Amino acid sequence: MPRPLNLLYFVCHDLGRELGCYGASVATPNLDRFASRGALFSQVFCASPACSPSRGCAMTG
Repeated sequence: MPRPLNLLYFVCHDLGRELGCYGASVATPNLDRFASRGALFSQVFCASPACSPSRGCAMTG
């Protein structure tokens, strides 16, 4: 039987790539540690603003 997939999806308004794990000079130790143990997406984009339209698409498919 396959193991269940745990997925944690962060949506932060206007955050962009301003995290230490992406090379920014901002201290984000907890998110950096989390990214080092999981998947870090480096070639992605958001087709709409990370606000209500984007969250609605993510929640409804």
